[in-house]
Amino acid sequence: MCARNDVSVDRLATLRLFDCCTRDELEEIRGISRAVAVEAGRDVCRQGEYEREFFVVNAGQFAVERDDELIAKLGAGEWFGEIALNSGCMRTATVTAITRSSLLVFNTRGYWSLRAICPDVADDIDAAMQDRIDVLHARFDASLPDRRPQGWRPRA
Repeated sequence: MCARNDVSVDRLATLRLFDCCTRDELEEIRGISRAVAVEAGRDVCRQGEYEREFFVVNAGQFAVERDDELIAKLGAGEWFGEIALNSGCMRTATVTAITRSSLLVFNTRGYWSLRAICPDVADDIDAAMQDRIDVLHARFDASLPDRRPQGWRPRA
Protein backbone atom coordinates (compact mmCIF):
# COMPACT_ATOMS: atom_id res chain seq x y z
CA MET A 1 0.00 0.00 0.00
CA CYS A 2 1.30 3.46 -0.81
CA ALA A 3 1.00 6.35 1.60
CA ARG A 4 0.60 9.47 -0.52
CA ASN A 5 -2.70 11.07 -1.42
CA ASP A 6 -2.82 11.54 -5.17
CA VAL A 7 -6.62 11.67 -5.22
CA SER A 8 -7.75 15.00 -6.63
CA VAL A 9 -10.38 17.25 -5.12
CA ASP A 10 -12.36 16.78 -8.34
CA ARG A 11 -12.32 13.00 -7.79
CA LEU A 12 -13.40 13.39 -4.15
CA ALA A 13 -16.37 15.44 -5.33
CA THR A 14 -17.60 12.47 -7.39
CA LEU A 15 -17.69 10.10 -4.40
CA ARG A 16 -21.17 9.81 -2.88
CA LEU A 17 -20.02 10.38 0.69
CA PHE A 18 -18.48 13.72 -0.25
CA ASP A 19 -21.01 15.01 -2.79
CA CYS A 20 -22.40 17.46 -0.21
CA CYS A 21 -19.01 19.06 0.53
CA THR A 22 -17.73 22.40 -0.66
CA ARG A 23 -14.45 22.66 -2.53
CA ASP A 24 -12.76 24.07 0.60
CA GLU A 25 -14.06 21.13 2.65
CA LEU A 26 -12.81 18.70 0.00
CA GLU A 27 -9.36 20.30 0.17
CA GLU A 28 -9.34 19.75 3.94
CA ILE A 29 -10.54 16.17 3.54
CA ARG A 30 -7.80 15.47 1.02
CA GLY A 31 -5.26 16.78 3.51
CA ILE A 32 -6.35 14.50 6.37
CA SER A 33 -6.57 11.27 4.37
CA ARG A 34 -4.11 9.11 2.54
CA ALA A 35 -4.67 7.10 -0.62
CA VAL A 36 -3.70 3.44 -0.64
CA ALA A 37 -3.73 0.81 -3.36
CA VAL A 38 -5.05 -2.62 -2.41
CA GLU A 39 -4.45 -5.82 -4.37
CA ALA A 40 -7.34 -8.22 -5.02
CA GLY A 41 -7.68 -10.78 -2.26
CA ARG A 42 -6.14 -8.64 0.47
CA ASP A 43 -7.99 -8.22 3.77
CA VAL A 44 -8.18 -4.56 4.72
CA CYS A 45 -9.60 -5.29 8.15
CA ARG A 46 -10.50 -8.47 9.99
CA GLN A 47 -13.46 -9.29 12.21
CA GLY A 48 -12.53 -9.32 15.87
CA GLU A 49 -9.44 -7.15 15.59
CA TYR A 50 -9.02 -3.73 17.15
CA GLU A 51 -8.11 -1.20 14.48
CA ARG A 52 -8.52 2.53 14.36
CA GLU A 53 -8.98 3.52 10.74
CA PHE A 54 -11.91 4.59 8.59
CA PHE A 55 -11.97 3.78 4.87
CA VAL A 56 -13.70 5.28 1.84
CA VAL A 57 -13.62 3.28 -1.38
CA ASN A 58 -12.10 5.37 -4.15
CA ALA A 59 -12.17 2.63 -6.80
CA GLY A 60 -12.72 -1.11 -6.97
CA GLN A 61 -14.94 -3.47 -5.07
CA PHE A 62 -14.82 -4.99 -1.58
CA ALA A 63 -16.59 -7.92 0.08
CA VAL A 64 -17.83 -7.54 3.65
CA GLU A 65 -18.13 -10.82 5.58
CA ARG A 66 -19.11 -11.69 9.12
CA ASP A 67 -18.53 -15.22 10.37
CA ASP A 68 -17.58 -16.17 6.78
CA GLU A 69 -20.98 -15.04 5.45
CA LEU A 70 -21.12 -12.35 2.76
CA ILE A 71 -23.21 -9.47 4.06
CA ALA A 72 -22.38 -6.70 1.59
CA LYS A 73 -20.33 -5.59 -1.38
CA LEU A 74 -18.98 -2.05 -1.41
CA GLY A 75 -17.88 0.11 -4.34
CA ALA A 76 -16.68 3.63 -5.06
CA GLY A 77 -18.02 6.25 -2.67
CA GLU A 78 -19.00 3.73 0.01
CA TRP A 79 -17.18 3.36 3.33
CA PHE A 80 -16.43 1.09 6.26
CA GLY A 81 -14.77 1.13 9.67
CA GLU A 82 -17.11 3.59 11.38
CA ILE A 83 -18.63 1.15 13.87
CA ALA A 84 -15.32 0.35 15.55
CA LEU A 85 -14.28 4.01 15.68
CA ASN A 86 -17.60 5.25 17.06
CA SER A 87 -18.12 2.48 19.59
CA GLY A 88 -14.62 1.41 20.56
CA CYS A 89 -15.54 -2.21 19.84
CA MET A 90 -13.65 -4.71 17.71
CA ARG A 91 -14.14 -4.86 13.96
CA THR A 92 -17.56 -6.34 13.26
CA ALA A 93 -16.64 -7.81 9.87
CA THR A 94 -13.79 -8.72 7.57
CA VAL A 95 -13.44 -6.55 4.47
CA THR A 96 -11.53 -7.99 1.51
CA ALA A 97 -10.69 -6.45 -1.87
CA ILE A 98 -12.46 -8.32 -4.66
CA THR A 99 -10.63 -6.39 -7.36
CA ARG A 100 -7.50 -4.28 -7.45
CA SER A 101 -8.77 -1.23 -5.61
CA SER A 102 -7.91 2.02 -3.95
CA LEU A 103 -9.03 3.50 -0.66
CA LEU A 104 -8.91 6.78 1.17
CA VAL A 105 -7.77 6.04 4.70
CA PHE A 106 -8.43 8.22 7.74
CA ASN A 107 -6.69 7.54 11.04
CA THR A 108 -8.70 8.14 14.23
CA ARG A 109 -7.83 11.82 14.39
CA GLY A 110 -8.59 12.24 10.68
CA TYR A 111 -11.94 10.50 11.10
CA TRP A 112 -13.07 12.86 13.83
CA SER A 113 -11.74 15.82 11.83
CA LEU A 114 -13.71 14.63 8.78
CA ARG A 115 -16.89 14.61 10.86
CA ALA A 116 -16.20 18.16 12.05
CA ILE A 117 -15.27 19.49 8.59
CA CYS A 118 -18.55 18.45 6.99
CA PRO A 119 -21.45 17.66 9.35
CA ASP A 120 -23.53 16.27 6.46
CA VAL A 121 -20.86 13.61 5.97
CA ALA A 122 -21.10 12.76 9.67
CA ASP A 123 -24.88 12.45 9.34
CA ASP A 124 -24.54 10.06 6.39
CA ILE A 125 -21.95 7.95 8.24
CA ASP A 126 -24.16 7.80 11.34
CA ALA A 127 -27.28 6.80 9.41
CA ALA A 128 -25.41 4.04 7.56
CA MET A 129 -23.82 2.89 10.80
CA GLN A 130 -27.19 2.50 12.50
CA ASP A 131 -28.51 0.55 9.49
CA ARG A 132 -25.47 -1.73 9.61
CA ILE A 133 -25.82 -2.30 13.36
CA ASP A 134 -29.51 -3.15 12.86
CA VAL A 135 -28.58 -5.73 10.19
CA LEU A 136 -25.90 -7.25 12.40
CA HIS A 137 -28.31 -7.50 15.33
CA ALA A 138 -30.99 -9.10 13.15
CA ARG A 139 -28.76 -11.56 11.29
CA PHE A 140 -26.13 -12.43 13.85
CA ASP A 141 -27.55 -11.46 17.25
CA ALA A 142 -24.34 -9.49 17.49
CA SER A 143 -23.18 -7.81 20.65
CA LEU A 144 -22.95 -4.28 19.32
CA PRO A 145 -23.98 -0.79 20.33
CA ASP A 146 -27.74 -0.54 19.89
CA ARG A 147 -28.19 3.21 19.96
CA ARG A 148 -27.63 5.98 17.51
CA PRO A 149 -24.46 8.04 18.07
CA GLN A 150 -24.83 11.01 20.37
CA GLY A 151 -26.10 14.01 18.45
CA TRP A 152 -27.34 11.92 15.51
CA ARG A 153 -29.84 13.61 13.25
CA PRO A 154 -31.06 12.66 9.78
CA ARG A 155 -29.73 14.63 6.83
CA ALA A 156 -32.38 17.04 5.57
